[in-house]
Amino acid sequence: MIRPTRARRRIALSLAVSVALVGLMATSSSGAGVVNVSHAVTNQWTTGYEAAMTVRNDTGSTLTAWRLEFDMPHLVSSIWGAVLVSQVGNHVVIDGPAWQRNLAPGAIAKLGYVAGLSGARQEPVNCRVNGVACSFNGAPTSTTVPPTTVPPTTSTTVPPTTTTTVPPAGGVNLSYRTTDRWDGGYNAQIDIVNGGPSTGTAGP
Repeated sequence: MIRPTRARRRIALSLAVSVALVGLMATSSSGAGVVNVSHAVTNQWTTGYEAAMTVRNDTGSTLTAWRLEFDMPHLVSSIWGAVLVSQVGNHVVIDGPAWQRNLAPGAIAKLGYVAGLSGARQEPVNCRVNGVACSFNGAPTSTTVPPTTVPPTTSTTVPPTTTTTVPPAGGVNLSYRTTDRWDGGYNAQIDIVNGGPSTGTAGP
């Protein structure tokens, strides 16, 4: 037969342990962060491109044997700072290098890769680290400068400009005016009016 006093002590002890475990779980959950992954294209050409990535552990605990996964349609041909485990279809799986398999809180792993292109480049999506969803952020996703479109040269019509030379009475009146103008040239008209009593003749 269990005495009432001992039963009460066992119940009180069980409740104390349960409260302690709940408190520990709440503290770990409230202090949890995320793993941030940045992706930036550093070079691009017609048939491929090069990109740099970082994996930053912003959680409150060490990330053991970290594994990065994401989806993209471009085939990875080489990688550095990490190990390419597989690429099946669009799904890419990458492991940390032998010298940095674990990431302490606040630690950053840097890696890069080269991939082929057979069309427009697409950004990686569906980022996961050790099976947990992560976010792409940080550096710009592309350093490629888009082509600059130069507008076609258009012709600008300028109102005609008239320049008139007033000769002495009875002399020859000479007038000049621009009838059209564009970026590379212009048209002009010259009028000669004989204001004297005699007929003008050509020189020798």
